[in-house]
Amino acid sequence: MPIVEINPMRCRMWQLHPRIDERVTEETCGTLIKSMRRHGQIVPALGRRLRDNRDYDIELIYGARRLFAARHLDRPLFVDVREVSERDGIVAMETENRLRRDISAYERGTSYERWLREGHFATQKDLCRALQVSAAQLSRLLNLSRLPKVLIEAFGSAADLCEVWGAELATLLKDPVSERRLLQAAEGIRALHPKPAAQQIFERLRLAGRTGRCTDKRIVKNGEGDELFSVCRQRGSIVLSVGLHLLSERRLKEIESAIVELVAMETAEPVSTH
Repeated sequence: MPIVEINPMRCRMWQLHPRIDERVTEETCGTLIKSMRRHGQIVPALGRRLRDNRDYDIELIYGARRLFAARHLDRPLFVDVREVSERDGIVAMETENRLRRDISAYERGTSYERWLREGHFATQKDLCRALQVSAAQLSRLLNLSRLPKVLIEAFGSAADLCEVWGAELATLLKDPVSERRLLQAAEGIRALHPKPAAQQIFERLRLAGRTGRCTDKRIVKNGEGDELFSVCRQRGSIVLSVGLHLLSERRLKEIESAIVELVAMETAEPVSTH
């Protein structure tokens, strides 16, 4: 099939491509832009011709970053132009993206969810067979894609979510009490600026969801009646719950140090926070 030079402004991305648009920026494409400026475009994008479209000539199956770089550099885009069906396009795009390893787990999960919903694959088993994905991995990715919006927004970027986190968070969401605590924690984290690292955010969410039901709960309020924090007994532990939006990282570390000192006084033994 011919590889042709196309004005990048006459190309559009296929609606089924998985990339989150906010991730295709001058910053994220910086290395590619430098490479294309120095060496030219080495690998063509894959596309198909559009019929009777006044705005675009080519629909790209994959090559969103190459398209961005070509537009940024004001250079023609090299495209491998073929007749590609929807399903064949998905398989080709998935193979390309997997080799490059620059598609996030969340992007893959939301793509798989959409392709199943729109009937491009009859069943999850059909998708696994066509894309050579294990049933276990598909389940993890779908769990990730189905998380509530507030959980996704708690992270700095949806791309920061790890594949294995979806299953654990999905399990916590099945229990009403855990779900409430998990979503409350997510609301607090979402308001933080700057945000902690993604791993720290996940650990906070997991801890909030695992805390479960409290007994003998005491709520401490300020003089105006607003809740400051709560203390309760839970499974042989004392649980102190404070809204994350009320504490800075510095104050949180001060509280941790104070608790370490108090526990050490009770046990008469050194206590480490690590």
